[in-house]
Amino acid sequence: MARHESFVGTRTSALSRRVLSRAVAAVAVITGFTALVVSEPAAASNGGSKSTDTVIAAESSPYGKVLAVGSGNFTGYSVYQFDRNSVSACNATTVVTVMGHPLTCAGPETDTNADWPIVSTVGKPVAGKGVNPKLLGTTYRRDLKEEQVTYAGKLLYLFDMQPHQFTGVNFIETVLPLPPWHGLWALVSPKDGSQVTGSITVTTQTQPTGGSALAADMFQGVGTTAVIVYTYSGDTKGHSNCSGACALEWPPVLSSEVPHVSGLPSSTLGTIKRSDGRTQITYEGHPLYFYSGEVPRLNPSTGNPLDPVAIGSGNGLSGPKHKGTFSIVAVNA
Repeated sequence: MARHESFVGTRTSALSRRVLSRAVAAVAVITGFTALVVSEPAAASNGGSKSTDTVIAAESSPYGKVLAVGSGNFTGYSVYQFDRNSVSACNATTVVTVMGHPLTCAGPETDTNADWPIVSTVGKPVAGKGVNPKLLGTTYRRDLKEEQVTYAGKLLYLFDMQPHQFTGVNFIETVLPLPPWHGLWALVSPKDGSQVTGSITVTTQTQPTGGSALAADMFQGVGTTAVIVYTYSGDTKGHSNCSGACALEWPPVLSSEVPHVSGLPSSTLGTIKRSDGRTQITYEGHPLYFYSGEVPRLNPSTGNPLDPVAIGSGNGLSGPKHKGTFSIVAVNA
């Protein structure tokens, strides 16, 4: 079940700290977690420098083998990918206000107003131990006038405040008051660049009406909270018919390791292989999805999260080309 606590973390010195502390605190507000007390990375506080021939290495994590920076000021920092894998989806020019501070999705490595600073390089990136050099590349960011490192075509980003921290694993950033990027963030597999989620737990969430609905645990790097999930009437049992643009609007619930259940019969849970090779979780044979426009629920008087923090704002919405509908899954918990 989702935790529900008062937001009691400190917000002091927010303007002088790297934006991650604000982004993590913003998620803490929405999900009901105590904010992390995090310090500014030395690389950022010292002004940093542009990375030359950036090394990308493999490291172990609680979620499996993942990519990390292997050289320079950010050595040991995990790198992340965004499911909306384009410069336009996570750019450095669109400015929003989160917790009273200006925020862009992307920015240089030491940008204090960037939610997800890019992994940059001057010269070709270098493959460290456990990394396939054939999968390394770069994309020139016109919005930043820098080269961003890619792996298997996936744009790579930073997020954490310290090395080996994995704070940004399985982040969902949908709409304000969360950073409104409408997508999911994940760690990156050295094997093929796929999303590393670890084992996702499917559970239930009590609704304001008193019933229970299916949800999946996310935000493991800052605690855990259950996020409502959906099925799609356009699917057939054991097969997803939501791909391409549909899968960006309705991200599949993926698990890079064997998923688990909490408060549900284990026999109800399964997995399928999507057409792109990723493993998607199913419930009673039906593929599960998140909604990239999920609206967090806050108390209008206090700003504290309500319980649950989301009740399924995508419930009943049409699928692509108005075919089928997405629905929350009522369960007897």
